[in-house]
Amino acid sequence: MPSAEQLAEQRAVEQMRSEMAAGDNAWLTKESWAKAQAQAAKKRAMPPPLVSRFAEGQLRHLLALLGWAAVACYLSPAGAAGGVPGFRAALGGTAAHQLTSALIWRCQLRAEAHRTRGDPGGPVQLCVGWVFGQALGARLAAFVDSSLFMYSLRSFWRATSHDRGGSRWLRLLEERAAAAGVGSGLGLPLVEGVGVVCPLLAALLAAAAAYGIGSALLLLGPGGISGRDHFYPEEHKRRGLCRDRGAYAWVAHPLFYLGMLLPWAAAVWRRSEAGLALALAMHGSALAFLGCIELPDIAAIYGEQAKATAKVKEKAP
Repeated sequence: MPSAEQLAEQRAVEQMRSEMAAGDNAWLTKESWAKAQAQAAKKRAMPPPLVSRFAEGQLRHLLALLGWAAVACYLSPAGAAGGVPGFRAALGGTAAHQLTSALIWRCQLRAEAHRTRGDPGGPVQLCVGWVFGQALGARLAAFVDSSLFMYSLRSFWRATSHDRGGSRWLRLLEERAAAAGVGSGLGLPLVEGVGVVCPLLAALLAAAAAYGIGSALLLLGPGGISGRDHFYPEEHKRRGLCRDRGAYAWVAHPLFYLGMLLPWAAAVWRRSEAGLALALAMHGSALAFLGCIELPDIAAIYGEQAKATAKVKEKAP
């Protein structure tokens, strides 16, 4: 059995070892913590790689485009078979418009993140702003975006013109409404010998679409709805999100929810089966673009503003 002196010596040695270990661990922990903090800050500053972004949003968006195109072809066999001029072009134009916009915006946003860190490497060479300059690149992206969108709308209009009156469901609706005397009490004349139900419904849809598109153009400007914030994220972040005026006071993204009612209005007005199928595919793919591309980019550009806006919308009565 050790003596009292030996026990005291052992306790002293253990205390000294524990103090040394604590000091070494404290030094190691401090250095490791600083290194870990630096690595975490660098990781936060770097945007996700393109492969990660593709897996997060682009792949789901591409699958949604293919799914909605399949639905449109199923609902309009004549259009899918090429019997309705403009049907396939409208589907292709919609897909080209959305995919091109997503590619330009995502590459530009990633390049801007590198530029902010002072790192000109990485995917900067892939972005439009690096090739043509920020100002010209933003205008070129807006031109490509609007040109492809107008091409899809023009093809859609051509399809509805060729398939005018092709929807048996809308014709049946108007025939029953005319038989019930709907519209006669308003003193409204018959339209194409059927009735006024479809024109009135088309007018309501067109008014809602005009309200959404007009609010976006007046409050955001042409550049605001064509991805300019991807080229100048800091400027738009300081300007903030518009969420309390016009249609934005009622709908978070009126350009997608209300603006895309315009194809529905044209299809209902012309009672076109191919038009209804295309309107469904265009609206559905636009909402897929919103969820997979637009909302993640808004969160990346505006940060806490986007979260605060979402919370305010949830709490609004």
